[in-house]
Amino acid sequence: MRRIKKHHFIFIISILTILNSCSDNNSASEDYNEIPIIELLTPIDVTEIIIGATLNIRVNITDNDGSISEAKLLVNNNEIDATSSTPYVFTWNTTTENEGDYSLKIIAIDNDGNSSSIEKQVMLRNVFTCGNDFFDPRDGSIYRTSQIGSQCWMAQNLNFQTEEESWNYLNQEVNGEIYGKLYSRETALIVSPNGWHLPSDEEWKILEGTVDSQYMIGDIEWDGTTYRGFDSGKNLKSESGWNSNGNGTDLYGFNALPGGYRTGGAIIEENNFENLGFSAPYWTSTSAGTDLLYTRELFASKDTSFRSFENSWALAVRCIKD
Repeated sequence: MRRIKKHHFIFIISILTILNSCSDNNSASEDYNEIPIIELLTPIDVTEIIIGATLNIRVNITDNDGSISEAKLLVNNNEIDATSSTPYVFTWNTTTENEGDYSLKIIAIDNDGNSSSIEKQVMLRNVFTCGNDFFDPRDGSIYRTSQIGSQCWMAQNLNFQTEEESWNYLNQEVNGEIYGKLYSRETALIVSPNGWHLPSDEEWKILEGTVDSQYMIGDIEWDGTTYRGFDSGKNLKSESGWNSNGNGTDLYGFNALPGGYRTGGAIIEENNFENLGFSAPYWTSTSAGTDLLYTRELFASKDTSFRSFENSWALAVRCIKD
């Protein structure tokens, strides 16, 4: 029997070691599987929700090396809803729930059985606390709110998309995200979420009398039309965003932004939209005559507020709490 030389033996052992190492690496590569990626599309984290609302929680779930076999919604570790196909939307009806803090967990499981999850916290309350963010369960939008005197106002214009008669300025979604939608007269009267409403002419007078430094609530100054008051407009306007040095003080957190308006006409064209950066017009719910509603408008060039009426243009909606 021939004897294997020592250096040949060492070489053979080295080759076997390398081959085994490659085999181990290939096995590790074959065993590796990426977990699903979950993106929350409905911004519900630490949100105050009024009991009775039905939440539709939208998520985007992807898997880079496979497919999603199942996705679940757990509330306080109890499974509430599940789905195995896109779009991934989970429903939670809060009607029978009690006040308290709730943990919402979304779990995604891929075709290899690997899973990932995200967890968020929400607060269920019987009564809304003004100053907290309001969650609109219809589309998942969140609105800041502000207590101004005896009234609770949204601190942002409504941005709820209706089937018809609502527009983004210049038909660009980014403008809706900043300034809210522009609504026809008929739509403005019915578009507010549950628990909120389109303010009346009288409720606007109370707001103006609350924020103006010279004319108080109930002053006959507020019964006139066109420009009224002393600095109500200035105190309601946002601190930035207005053209022509028209920024306000936003003393009360109303945060009026100059979102402009859409003029009348059946054809939606770019020239139907006017005054972005220069004015903030709002509907009221009060009739000013046949097919007319009273309106309010704040201007970059004025510190006062403007009372008028309109029927065919599309204006902003700023909601007030019931």
